[in-house]
Amino acid sequence: MYFTDKYIEPLLNGTDPVLEEPLIPVTIDSDGVVRKADLASEWYDYETKKWANAVILEDESKSYASNEIIPEENIESYFVWIPKYRYQLWDLGNYDSLTTIDTNKVHEIPVIFGDYNTTDLVSGECSTPMESGESGNCEVGDYMTHPAFLSIPSSGFWVGKFSTVYRGGTSKEGTMINVYDVSKIQIKPNQYI
Repeated sequence: MYFTDKYIEPLLNGTDPVLEEPLIPVTIDSDGVVRKADLASEWYDYETKKWANAVILEDESKSYASNEIIPEENIESYFVWIPKYRYQLWDLGNYDSLTTIDTNKVHEIPVIFGDYNTTDLVSGECSTPMESGESGNCEVGDYMTHPAFLSIPSSGFWVGKFSTVYRGGTSKEGTMINVYDVSKIQIKPNQYI
């Protein structure tokens, strides 16, 4: 039996990234250099908005050591981990007739990470309505689980970090083809979409 240390961020309250093949955990330097993450070290920090990233390789037979650079040409797709969270409601207004943005209301929305659904039974929380736009029993200041986490029993999920594109497109028109070929799909920055 082998035991390995695995970095866990206390702020995430059990919603740390879940990795399965073919995802490779990575860090991305400020200059865009991608390195295989050392899972025993701090490779993400949601407190400082340093997200957990992963890639899928073009050549999955190639392996990389921790902190080794993964060349861009061997990266097929980039992903980022969205941990399960609840957010604080700050306004329950009706915006159907909104024509301008009230910049007095622009602010950061507080979130709390955690692996459970909010409920009306806990003070300061409310059950998340199943219909978009409904507020249910929620009041301003309550925390509510984001609806994306209600339909799947998960502590989080991986999403494409960049736009999904058609591999090999050299123009916008060249990527707009109606063909079903999953081998031509990739998620990369600075591609034609």
